[in-house]
Amino acid sequence: MTPGQIFLSVASVALIGVLYFFVPTVASKKTTPATEAVTAESGDTHQHPVFDLAAYKAARIAALPADVQSNIEALEKETATKETLLQLNELYIQNRIPLMACEAIKAIAEKENLDTDWDKAGDAYMAVSMIEEKDAGLSHYALESAISSYQKATELNPENTDYTVKLASAIMEMGEEAMQGVQLLLGIIKDNPDHIPANLILGRYGIVSGQFDKAVQRLEKVVKLDPTNTEAYFYLAEAYNGIG
Repeated sequence: MTPGQIFLSVASVALIGVLYFFVPTVASKKTTPATEAVTAESGDTHQHPVFDLAAYKAARIAALPADVQSNIEALEKETATKETLLQLNELYIQNRIPLMACEAIKAIAEKENLDTDWDKAGDAYMAVSMIEEKDAGLSHYALESAISSYQKATELNPENTDYTVKLASAIMEMGEEAMQGVQLLLGIIKDNPDHIPANLILGRYGIVSGQFDKAVQRLEKVVKLDPTNTEAYFYLAEAYNGIG
């Protein structure tokens, strides 16, 4: 079981539904003309996909009907108000280009600089990273953008633990710096030992990392605190199976 299978998307149910119905159902290729996998410099042995957003945008818009292209071009020439950005967001969703819909949400967040807007941007990018996971470069770009968005939301409102949980989940989904996400969750639990989302995610991570005994402890706490949490029961079964 991979981390991608273990960690569920933290995006809103409404956004997932929209993207599910509007994203093409044909499986995407591992890479696109806008994507290229290269080895990072400075001695980093991880393979980091490089994603060309401009090339991706140009290719996707070029494939749209002429009237839709004209509408997008006209909106982008207007002053970037919240209203025009919301119209762009809707156009991109209607025409099955969810990543560019995310970019419009991010532009609103940059303009307004509200924690709630950055949270929405993070949710949107996180959803796209999961839906487009077959395209390594696009998915990686979306996940990095989700992390950046959640970081900004957290900086603006550090008291909101929901933002911290989402940030930790995104970091752990990235994989390379998973312990940073773990430390964020442990910080929440230090102040609130009964925090259900933090314990649940740490329980899942225990399964991914093979620490099944710790996973059992976390998940047993969750089901004790919330006996109706079916997700916790599912992962608790996985943890029990892991320890035999």
